[in-house]
Amino acid sequence: ALLKKKMEEEGTDVSDIDNFDLDKDDKAGDSSGAGPSAAGGSGSLIAECKKDGCGHTMFIAKGREDKFFGDGFTCPSCGCGKDEFETRTS
Repeated sequence: ALLKKKMEEEGTDVSDIDNFDLDKDDKAGDSSGAGPSAAGGSGSLIAECKKDGCGHTMFIAKGREDKFFGDGFTCPSCGCGKDEFETRTS
């Protein structure tokens, strides 16, 4: 999918991501239900960095927030702290 390709281009390790298809405009026509919502993605955390237009976005599975977005978290793209991220749930 386009999002996975973009993440790879930005240097994000996507080797352990399966059925990763979050692109709204993807014309693949796969209606199998694969993707975050099919795997219990409801309630997942989406965190986007708002510092100086960084835009680094993370999709964190429900229950994994402390491991991947804990108090000592810093943005892998710009180095800012967790307080510079806008969060929402899916």
